[in-house]
Amino acid sequence: MLISLGEIMKFLRCDKKEKNSGRRIAIIGGGASGLSAAGELICKGHEVHVYDEMPEAGGFLMFGISSYEIPKEGVRESIRELKEAGVIFHLNTSIGKDVDFEELVKRYDAVLLATGTWKCNGTRIPGDDMKGVYYALDFMKKYNMRELGHDAEVPKLSGKIAVVIPEVSGKRTEIGGDLIAVDLIPMLFIQGAEKVMLIYRGSRKETESAEKNFNYIENYYLEYSKEKLEIMEFTQCMQFVGDNNIVTGIEAVKTKIEGGEIRRIEDSDFLIEVNNIIIASSPVPTLPFENEKYGIRLNDDGTVKTDRFFRTTREKVFAAGNVNHGPWFLIPAIRSGRNAAKSIDIYLKEGKWT
Repeated sequence: MLISLGEIMKFLRCDKKEKNSGRRIAIIGGGASGLSAAGELICKGHEVHVYDEMPEAGGFLMFGISSYEIPKEGVRESIRELKEAGVIFHLNTSIGKDVDFEELVKRYDAVLLATGTWKCNGTRIPGDDMKGVYYALDFMKKYNMRELGHDAEVPKLSGKIAVVIPEVSGKRTEIGGDLIAVDLIPMLFIQGAEKVMLIYRGSRKETESAEKNFNYIENYYLEYSKEKLEIMEFTQCMQFVGDNNIVTGIEAVKTKIEGGEIRRIEDSDFLIEVNNIIIASSPVPTLPFENEKYGIRLNDDGTVKTDRFFRTTREKVFAAGNVNHGPWFLIPAIRSGRNAAKSIDIYLKEGKWT
């Protein structure tokens, strides 16, 4: 079902801007949170610059979620409104490579970090560096880039594809591999997959979110028979194996839930033959620098440490969206961007950091 852009996706928040404040703001990240902040700040009369490493703005709205879920032209129209209002976009620009972060802090009156969660949590499964093993978010980003008319080399698939889900939604993260798989599966078949196997070491019944997503996959993709789509619960991947560094299979064991814990079943080893593996691991915060650099501290989970006003540990620098509160859904990211913009506006008008 299409998500209505309506008021929630209308980034520009006014019909008429306030008078020019003479203040300049840099927003790093052109996704839902960054664009929402830009729409607030441009209305307050500030000069707003959005920096993004992608060829067009939109972030996960454009390059992470399928066109069925989010109508791309609606996002583009909302971005066009920002441009017409005066927001300046610096695309194909990577902070730390093309532009120095410290220079941005010096050049602008305030900086907002809104870089999202584009990185994938790594696995501890031996063999995950072999050819033919890909991470879901990377795959989906390239796929959507190509679909939107940008240059992107999308891996060609064939035969049996294993989608390995390290963590389900609703446990330690709100966005688990089960939710990612909802959008991923059609892409895999379009790219040449003959059969897709979803592999998870536990049960869909562990969380309400996981059960909902697995059931949706089973029911919605009825057009694919069991010969083409199979959900393999209670299956733990022990090692990816291959020939000449090209993946050919997964050494796995069966599991059971005992005393609330997922435990391996002895002597249940078996081999799953595959042509490719897609690791649908949870997204983690994407920042252009490491902890403590530039005086900005991170939390243990990699999110940016802020107070309730979205202020980081470095004066002039704010953080909002998934890079601040972790991987979450669309509405919280938009709300976070708007609220951070209000804090930035107050800071610029009052000139007080603490």
